[in-house]
Amino acid sequence: MQDPLTDLPPPSRFHLDDLNNFASPDDSVRLPHPFIAWNRTLDLHPKLLLVALSKSACHLIHYLPTKKIIGTFVLPDVSMAGNSLQPSLQDKSCCLLYALEETENPTVILASVQYSVSEERSSTWAKTLLREVRPEKVVVVGSISSQHFRGKLSSDETLIFKLETLVQRLDEKDGALKGVPYFPSGSMVDGLAAALLTQCQIMKLKGRLLVSWPDYDSSVVKLLTSVVKKVCPTVDFSVSAKTPLFKALRVDSDLYT
Repeated sequence: MQDPLTDLPPPSRFHLDDLNNFASPDDSVRLPHPFIAWNRTLDLHPKLLLVALSKSACHLIHYLPTKKIIGTFVLPDVSMAGNSLQPSLQDKSCCLLYALEETENPTVILASVQYSVSEERSSTWAKTLLREVRPEKVVVVGSISSQHFRGKLSSDETLIFKLETLVQRLDEKDGALKGVPYFPSGSMVDGLAAALLTQCQIMKLKGRLLVSWPDYDSSVVKLLTSVVKKVCPTVDFSVSAKTPLFKALRVDSDLYT
């Protein structure tokens, strides 16, 4: 009688090329890690990091008149060919980091993420950003995916929900977003938004994720202006709120330095 533990296994039904598909990718073909190219030397430990993922959130940051570019978040698998020399909402392959002060240790850092980050790269991207910036608090602003939302979404209604890390929820003194409802149970957030909030949880940071519907609309921009202002009281979004959406889509601003 054959012993299944000691006898040689039967020939595989897979071809060698098929078996290689199950193996870990070789180090030589792995993509380089994302990195931040800083414009100048900084001693970062800001009180707040605001990350804009949705078009409406990027609109708010794009038209801030007092911001200064301090760095570019480079994702090696995203080509930057064709990007304009000045920041533009039309660029779909860039992520710029801004500060509101000229100091080496700004209190608020803003990140406008205009490229797509794959599910596989989201965790590495989030770790890189949070370890480089080292913020005390993090606010991520994204949008609701109709495919992952439990309920009906109408193009005529404007919605906003929040998710928070445990450390943030236990902070009884911080009631800035007390009136914003939590994301409904059964609905799901994925991609970069989920990776950032997860990493905040792991690092025991005070983190919030705001998701709105629809992704890009004047009513959403106005709603985000009032909500984000509560967590970023030092940032004046009045110019961004007054800028028409069609201008943001077609015309570049002169407000950059």
